[in-house]
Amino acid sequence: RVEMLLYPNLRTDEYGGPMENRVRFLHETLEAVKKRFSKSFIVELCVAGEQPNGYVGGAKGYTLEDTIEFAKCIEDVADILQLRECDMTKSHPTGFTFQKGEHETIRYSQAIKAAGCKILTEPVGGFQDPEEINAYIKEGKCDMIGMARAFMCDPEYGKKLYEGRGEDITPCLKCNKCHGVILPEPNPWTSVCSVNPLMGLGHKIHRLVEQSAEPKKVAVIGGGPAGMRAAIYAAQRGHDVTLYEKSGQLGGQLFHSDYFPFKWPIKNFKNWLIYELGKSGAKVVMNTAPTRQMIVAGGYDVVLA
Repeated sequence: RVEMLLYPNLRTDEYGGPMENRVRFLHETLEAVKKRFSKSFIVELCVAGEQPNGYVGGAKGYTLEDTIEFAKCIEDVADILQLRECDMTKSHPTGFTFQKGEHETIRYSQAIKAAGCKILTEPVGGFQDPEEINAYIKEGKCDMIGMARAFMCDPEYGKKLYEGRGEDITPCLKCNKCHGVILPEPNPWTSVCSVNPLMGLGHKIHRLVEQSAEPKKVAVIGGGPAGMRAAIYAAQRGHDVTLYEKSGQLGGQLFHSDYFPFKWPIKNFKNWLIYELGKSGAKVVMNTAPTRQMIVAGGYDVVLA
């Protein structure tokens, strides 16, 4: 992170005053890095596209024009400029703070490229949709996109794209639970994911849940998010799955996302679950609350409720 270099300072030597001087120390440092590790060594810098409200300590802010000037000063010694929003809320957007396609960092990237800067631009913040990302790059609005949460909620993001299965990528709720929870000592920092139950368990899940040696007949009671996810996982493992939903719609308590615009990430996830359930091979029986007699008559080996 190099924002502090963009703020005006009170120095009167060669490291103060105009932008060229303020970034001199960084430029000298990166020159040394390139000399030591060769020019092929990739250097990536992270900066907010603009900081209009200043910074902690009362420092005067900087503009997008300042960032463009900064990019021109360091493009001969840096390769990638990662562009972030100016505060934590915007940098890690949720359904409350932005709508799909409203990426301010794309505007920063476009301005830098329009100014003729050679450095590669990498906007970050709330990106996940492959088609949207592809369009930004194809239209020349940026050179690449930076993502973190996208790979936390679906570690196979890249694999699915490579296989032409972009529609199977697990949607991110943008809930920011992956930022972790800091508990009192001696408890460790813990990170979880609302849509990836294997987050933090991937290295030991094979010891926690043994895979059946042979397919079983499985009944899943309830078509909410837990029921649909369970049915999808069971079907993917080769089991004969039937899901029963007592109402005429799938989604359970996620139905509220259809009525509140700021819950659009949850709506995306609900619709994705319904889509994945439909292609999983699991049988879905609607408007049915199965009785004990029905379950016994069905000959199920396992019932998930």
